[in-house]
Amino acid sequence: GWRTPTQQEFESLIKSGREWAKMDGIVGCLFGSDNNTIFLPLAGQRDYVRGKLEKQKEFGYYWYNSNSAYSDMEHCLFLDLGRRITPNYLLDIKTGCTVRCVRIMD
Repeated sequence: GWRTPTQQEFESLIKSGREWAKMDGIVGCLFGSDNNTIFLPLAGQRDYVRGKLEKQKEFGYYWYNSNSAYSDMEHCLFLDLGRRITPNYLLDIKTGCTVRCVRIMD
């Protein structure tokens, strides 16, 4: 029952309210309100040429299921330390980004 979220789900998450925060020393964005929240850290990315993890604490890239028309690019949610949030950021599919799966609860 687990899957990658859709662009619409990420856009809904952004509209649910957000606050830049630090949890356990990690900078990120806290989405939602009250007891219904999720923290997405600025976890960086894995460079597809060198395989090196980079840009932690600066950027967060989260893959989602977009059924992209591009063969070598895919969309992701992009967060940056400058407090910018882009729900349809286009990135090379060889880049290692965070996957945050969702599950519909009955």
